[in-house]
Amino acid sequence: MKKAKIYVYEYSYKKEYLFEKLNNRKGQYHNYCEGEYLIIIKNECEFWLGVERGGHSGGYWYIAKIEEKNNKTIISGKIVHNPDEEGNERTETFGDLVWFIIFFPLIFILNFFEIIVTLFRKIFKRKEKHLSTSDKLDKFMLNYLDCKKI
Repeated sequence: MKKAKIYVYEYSYKKEYLFEKLNNRKGQYHNYCEGEYLIIIKNECEFWLGVERGGHSGGYWYIAKIEEKNNKTIISGKIVHNPDEEGNERTETFGDLVWFIIFFPLIFILNFFEIIVTLFRKIFKRKEKHLSTSDKLDKFMLNYLDCKKI
């Protein structure tokens, strides 16, 4: 199994200011950049940043741990796909497979026209630069929170 990369940032102020900047309350959602990011404050030492939507799954989340050192705040964490309540990547179970087999044909039929329309839009739409998940994380941490990447 591939080991997840750890992303570390330094916020130049105390973590109280970080939480003010996140403009959030514990356990609530907050949109930034027109819904591009989703923030969940788990507790005074952890927040989750949704950096990429996953369609019908949970998407990609930056699971951030926060600690203060020398009047600065260090934010470190990893990007996890569809995390469980503990911030670990979910594993597929046999029950998930059974539900998928039962409902996939029904969902595909119901979404058939949406799929066709989406394909036509992609064909005729001008190509946009697609940021990687880690680039989206950097964009938020560096541009919005004014952190330095370590």
